[in-house]
Amino acid sequence: MFQTELLHLLQSLENGFFIGFMKFISFFGGTTALMLTIFFIMFSINFKKGWILVNILLCGSIVSRTLKSYVNYPRPLAVDTTLKTFGNNVGETNLRDLEPKTFFESFSPALLEKARTNTEIDNGFPSGHMVLITTLWLGISILFARKIILLISILLIFLTGISRMYLAQHYLGDVLGGMTAGLLVIILFSVLILNQSELNFLLELKRSGEILQKNKNMIIIMGLPLLGLLFYHHAPLNRVAEITAVNLSVVIISYKKFPFAFGVWWKRAITVVTAILLYIGCSALFSRIIGNEILSAFLTTFCCWTISGLVLNFVNSKNN
Repeated sequence: MFQTELLHLLQSLENGFFIGFMKFISFFGGTTALMLTIFFIMFSINFKKGWILVNILLCGSIVSRTLKSYVNYPRPLAVDTTLKTFGNNVGETNLRDLEPKTFFESFSPALLEKARTNTEIDNGFPSGHMVLITTLWLGISILFARKIILLISILLIFLTGISRMYLAQHYLGDVLGGMTAGLLVIILFSVLILNQSELNFLLELKRSGEILQKNKNMIIIMGLPLLGLLFYHHAPLNRVAEITAVNLSVVIISYKKFPFAFGVWWKRAITVVTAILLYIGCSALFSRIIGNEILSAFLTTFCCWTISGLVLNFVNSKNN
């Protein structure tokens, strides 16, 4: 699983269209594209389902980054310098002779010692793209319960794995590890809130205040990311700050009534564009004036979601 033969085989299929397609799929599985998907769902389709998806996605991100930091396996380009790089960083020394010889064998201490000297191409396991694409799109499939969405989700997960190996960003083991981690996150959410009874109850609630009174499982979900504080040496505390900010914002703006999207397309578009611009603007502002990355992440997310929710409520009020 940590050999580059498969990557060389995939890269032998090189042609202009295939390279562009693989880069597009890889971008679609990245944080930017996935957050745009979240904004679109939350502020133009279903606010509560979007809120659940934010929690799923950010929990997946916390799991991914924590495992990356703890395991600290090298990426393929840190080991095999003969791979096509597509503009990515590559190791100074070809370590392919030290690669595992069998499918289930892991990296040797000798290879790890040499490969870890380049911190720009480390943290290979698990594939973050695979964790995020698996958590988000399987979450979407469960929440919207349509076969076509499930089929699209499976296809996206498969193509994302192929693209990460084709672009020499991950081994097969990284891809399978990322998919497994994503599945475990989805299973956890399924046990707590994505089962039919809990989900129906949650979606029928009129305001966030009822969650604090009646839905203990959602409170558990909202508190789970705080466990990252126990692993602060490895966990991404900026992601913990972001998910805390989202949940606090939603509880505040929805305490009396959950926002919901309806009306003509351009009113929905206004809210989505507002959310995107707010996130970009707040991120640039707070990263400039605040030196602390964790506090900046919290304030950016809190301001973005709070103002966007208020805009959604305002747009809705004009339809009444």
